[in-house]
Amino acid sequence: MNRAQRRYFDANARRAGARGRIHTRLTTWARNDALWFKANRDRSHRVRPRLAEEWFVEPADAPDLDMVAVRQIAAGVRVRSPFEIPASPCAEYVREAAATEHGASILFDLAMRGGDCRCDVLVALLDRQEVPHARAH
Repeated sequence: MNRAQRRYFDANARRAGARGRIHTRLTTWARNDALWFKANRDRSHRVRPRLAEEWFVEPADAPDLDMVAVRQIAAGVRVRSPFEIPASPCAEYVREAAATEHGASILFDLAMRGGDCRCDVLVALLDRQEVPHARAH
């Protein structure tokens, strides 16, 4: 779990307290993701900037949360994970790769696993071609 995720889960645990409920209200970011996936039916992953009202932690604690990776599991069922793209020689390349299904999928998996990833390792993962699934004859 990365630093941003730890803060998110800690803040939500404090906020939920003993209630332990999942909140399902429709938010601006949820509508934004729903519209994007509706318009991009061939995609299961998306990477986008964090929206202004989308806080994974308290606003004062989150200056470095700049991106959100989203995986649509089924229509209307999505998982989000915050992450940051620190300043590095490969930052712009990562942002460009994030616009593709392959890149967004890799970034989602890395964000969910947490931790840091060296620039050269990240570029190697993003450059790797997707392996086509074998088809049954």
